[in-house]
Amino acid sequence: MKYGNSDYKKHVKMIKGVTIATDPEKCTGCGECFKVCIYDGLKMVKGKSVHTDNCIGCGQCEVACPNDAISIKFDENMDIEEVVEEIIERYEKIVDISG
Repeated sequence: MKYGNSDYKKHVKMIKGVTIATDPEKCTGCGECFKVCIYDGLKMVKGKSVHTDNCIGCGQCEVACPNDAISIKFDENMDIEEVVEEIIERYEKIVDISG
């Protein structure tokens, strides 16, 4: 992780039901995705971008990719209320929101 401490990293993980992939046919290895990823969620393998276990599925790489090589998919059975609850629960562990 480029920013934050290791305690923060423990709580920031990909949400269950989110899948991210790079299409090797479209990826040119330009590195634009690396520039925006603050989680060290990518590595280069044979000149192509590959997501690592550090990837949290935030979507910044997908937006930055000029070749539409990166895609994020959501499981159609995901319960959005559960996802929101999980995100709030994770951030409450690392951020004091009590005021």
